[in-house]
Amino acid sequence: MTSYVRPEIAPQEYRDVSGTVIPYGERWGLAGPPEDSYSCVTHPERFAPLHEVARALVAHLTLTFDIEIERGASLADELGRRQIPIIDAYTLRPRAVDAAPLDIALTGYPGVVLAAGVLWESSYPVCGCDACDETWERAADELESHVLAVADGRFRESVATQGRADGRATYGYRFAGSMSGTGGLTHVSDAKREAAIERLATLSAGWLSWPRR
Repeated sequence: MTSYVRPEIAPQEYRDVSGTVIPYGERWGLAGPPEDSYSCVTHPERFAPLHEVARALVAHLTLTFDIEIERGASLADELGRRQIPIIDAYTLRPRAVDAAPLDIALTGYPGVVLAAGVLWESSYPVCGCDACDETWERAADELESHVLAVADGRFRESVATQGRADGRATYGYRFAGSMSGTGGLTHVSDAKREAAIERLATLSAGWLSWPRR
C-alpha cells in the first residue's frame, strides 16, 4: 500500500511593478489589505501547481482504490454552463454502493474545483484576489485534505428542513478533523435537492471509505 506524496514543485517568485518580490501569504499583516486589492488579481499563474497536485491525487486514488474513472464527465458539463473554462476533468466512482463519488476539474484560472458526495463543492483557490492573499501551497493543503478525507470515509453530508418556517432545506457537511459548515440550497434545483435528500437518507452510517485494491 502506498501513501500519497505531493509532487515536487519548483519554487516560484513573482514581482510587483517596482520589481520587488511579492511575499504571497504574508502581504498585509495586522493592517489588513487595502480596499482596492479586493478587485485586483495579479499573477494568477502562481496557482498553476494545483493542476499538478490534482493529477497526482487522481493517480494516487486510481492506484490505491477500486474505482471507475472517467475524464471530461459530469462536473465539466455543469461548470461549463457557468462559463468557467475547464482544462480537464475527472469523475471518480468507487466500486462500493455507499462510498462518496468525487469530481475533480482543472480550470483555466488556473485552479481546481472539487465536488464530493451529492451536493458539496469547493474551489482551490477559494478566491484568488490580492486581498485574500492565498498561496498555491495553502490551497493544495486543503485540496489534498478534502480528497483524502472523502476516500477515507471521513466526509459527511446532511439535508434538513426541520425548524425552518419557510420549508426551505438546510445543507450541512463535515470533514472529520478538518472543517464543517451549513448553508441554504437556494442555488440547487428542486430535482437535485430532492434526489440528494433521498440518497442521503439511505446512508445509515454516512459515506463509507472507498474499497482498496
